[in-house]
Order: sequence, then structure tokens, then C-alpha cells
Amino acid sequence: MLLLISHAQSWWAMFGLHSQLPWSFTQLFVVLLQPLILSLLAALVLPDIGPDTVADLRANYFAHTRWFFGLLVVLLLVSLTKDVILTGSHVSAR
Repeated sequence: MLLLISHAQSWWAMFGLHSQLPWSFTQLFVVLLQPLILSLLAALVLPDIGPDTVADLRANYFAHTRWFFGLLVVLLLVSLTKDVILTGSHVSAR
């Protein structure tokens, strides 16, 4: 549920970028990196379930814990870096 809220907040924040001109490749890359990492986090949360398998959420959690929390740290860094690359400072005056 928390990842779903994070996706919605990310989309809402990105809507404010519709008037951002001009765009450089670096700015576009950093902006697109945030939803990419959120998608990877969502993929790690749920196990692969086939027609004949039983979902073991506990085993899935422990199998992906390091990757999940590592990507959360990367997401935080990307989020902080995004404002610096787009506006030149951590605080935007929008």
C-alpha cells in the first residue's frame, strides 16, 4: 500500500514539471529514474506465483530484503538529486 501511495505522490509531483523548459537528457533521465525504481520495488514486494505454486511471503521478504532496502536508499538519493539537477537547489520555489 505504501508503494502505491509513493507512485501516486510521484506522479503528482511530476505533473508540476509540464512547464519545465528546456529539457536536457540528464534531467529527463533523473526524472524517469524515480518511477523506474518505484516499479522495481513493486516487483520485489510480490513473489512470482505460478499456477502450481504457493506464495510464501515470508520467504520472499527475506530473499529480497537487501535489494528492497538498497533500492529504497537509491530512491531517496535520486529524489534528492532530482531537485538539484532540475532547479539547481534542494528547495524549489514553485
